[in-house]
Amino acid sequence: MMMLLLCLLSLLTPPSSAAAPIDKARLAEHIHKAFSTPAAMKLTVGELSPSPVPGWLGGTVDASDGERRSAQPILVSEDGRWYFLGAMAVLGASPVPGMKAFPEDPNLPPVHLFPDGKHAVVGTPKDLSVDPDAANRAKISLKDAPATGPADAALTLVEYSDLQCPHCKKSHEILEAELAKLPIKLRRVFKHYPLDMHAWSYDAAIAAACASRVKPAAGNAVLHRFFAEQEKITPADVRAKSLEFAKAAGLPEAAFAACVDKKETKAVVEADKREGDSLGVTGTPTLFINGRKVRGYAWSEVKAVIDELSKAAKK
Repeated sequence: MMMLLLCLLSLLTPPSSAAAPIDKARLAEHIHKAFSTPAAMKLTVGELSPSPVPGWLGGTVDASDGERRSAQPILVSEDGRWYFLGAMAVLGASPVPGMKAFPEDPNLPPVHLFPDGKHAVVGTPKDLSVDPDAANRAKISLKDAPATGPADAALTLVEYSDLQCPHCKKSHEILEAELAKLPIKLRRVFKHYPLDMHAWSYDAAIAAACASRVKPAAGNAVLHRFFAEQEKITPADVRAKSLEFAKAAGLPEAAFAACVDKKETKAVVEADKREGDSLGVTGTPTLFINGRKVRGYAWSEVKAVIDELSKAAKK
């Protein structure tokens, strides 16, 4: 069974049960019409060979406009009539006994196939015997992470954040202003989740993690400076800025610089990212309070979860 990434299209070739030579030029022209590709874009269908599915050939379609080039998987029926412009996935085990599921893909909805082979459901199965908040808490490691607030607080807020992300800066400012006003004890923990789309966020995460390692009490001060001067930092000067922030926070310069240059905290940053992935984090900022995922970072949303869990903690 195949997972469609794009729509199913029909070629004009009459149906035939026997294998027939595939007219690649005609196939490329059909793709151009069906997907309205730019006239300047050249489409080339590569070699087609038998796929794991009987009766279907697999290959790629190359698209080039002279400056950029990309390749898309394609499956073509051996009779030349049908094709899927998309990838094929192999069904695997589902958490639900007896069902099968497509491999997890952050860009696609989860699909699970019932044992009868005729019905499927789009969605992630939830186990009623497992408490979602407790399951999330079990995945979060609080050891050695930059934190503020009492260790014995009834509530713990964990934020997965990117130091170059404008929304993360806004969230940081909101939490700084509002958490201090709360009449309850709350511990706030920072986790690094640098996004690939940001040019200097990974290096900043390494540096901030180095600050926490070299002088734990100064880790939060360096985080604050990265957010405060976010608009001024560039990939070219992120190291210099890191040294500047560390010096202002009272860190020993030589030890900090060595940690940054050797990327000694790369494992810490990668562990934070894997942890976020395991929790379903796909963007930043993402907040969890006692394991409960907050839908956004607006204070009204954060406060609503805090109020709910505070009442539960008092019971």
